[in-house]
Amino acid sequence: MSNSQVFSAARITGNAAWWVFVIAVLVNRGLSPQGWDFGWTAYTPLTDGMPRHYADYVPFDPTVQMVGVVVFIAFVIVVISAVVELLIIRRWRAVVTVLIPFVSLGLIAYAFGDLDRTIMWSPTAVLVFVLAAVTIRQFWMRRFAPTMGDGS
Repeated sequence: MSNSQVFSAARITGNAAWWVFVIAVLVNRGLSPQGWDFGWTAYTPLTDGMPRHYADYVPFDPTVQMVGVVVFIAFVIVVISAVVELLIIRRWRAVVTVLIPFVSLGLIAYAFGDLDRTIMWSPTAVLVFVLAAVTIRQFWMRRFAPTMGDGS
């Protein structure tokens, strides 16, 4: 394969993995590999009319953890694709292509409280943070990311 074909494949793979990452984070409700709660909980809402004890068991669902694994794998693919682009382009702007996903990751982690467990954002605020993270990456990739033909 030529450098142009490898670059194109890396760009397409990185973009596809980015969207898998974003959707998986939203489904997973954050970056935690555990995903949703399971195990013993101190309180479960009284929705089925049954008397509850002070602690109820929530069964473990392995598919929930699978989404957390997809989050991690998709992000790794995004970064690897950006590094491949950097190695092919060899321009300083391509370094930013590697760094931008980490900036977006930081915003998403902050939105879901993964950086500070004392913060609980409303769903609207989480949406704003995630959209800002998506906007940062998409704006960079569409407007400023180097391509095979530019001379910068």
